[in-house]
Amino acid sequence: ALLISGYVISLTGFDVALGAGQSVSTIFWMRLMAVVIPAAMILVALALIPFYTITEARAHDIRSQLKQRKNEA
Repeated sequence: ALLISGYVISLTGFDVALGAGQSVSTIFWMRLMAVVIPAAMILVALALIPFYTITEARAHDIRSQLKQRKNEA
């Protein structure tokens, strides 16, 4: 979010010199981007879930292996 926020603000037409007197169009685009970008990122995350192959059983197995390594050290 930090990497693209400046670009998004400039794409909306935001002008620092205007302060709170931004145009209606700028406010509209800022509000739209505040909704669309997070929604798109959620959809991307949901699309990637099937590729996350760690199951609960596998997580417990990994945890026990790490605990065993810690005890051996």
